[in-house]
Amino acid sequence: MQICLPDNKDGYGDINGECADIGQVNIPRFKLCFDFDVSKDLEGVGLEMPLEKIVHTTCIEVDEVGMKAAAATAVTMNEYISGMVMFLGQVLDPSMH
Repeated sequence: MQICLPDNKDGYGDINGECADIGQVNIPRFKLCFDFDVSKDLEGVGLEMPLEKIVHTTCIEVDEVGMKAAAATAVTMNEYISGMVMFLGQVLDPSMH
């Protein structure tokens, strides 16, 4: 596994740049997950969609063996008057489509 650290405090800059070889580094195991409602951001850029909610989730897990990362997006479509969920969709394995 290769770990690239930023040179600047304010970000990565050119993420496609070369990484310095600093030898062996010990890091603790960790798992980070983050999810957020994308709907308001899409409306903010002027995209109008007939979907009630779009949620995006990402996770990364690092342990002694290596790294695993995953991301998923789920959408719901609700009926306006009752709020009843008319459609709920999620792609679990995009390589199958």
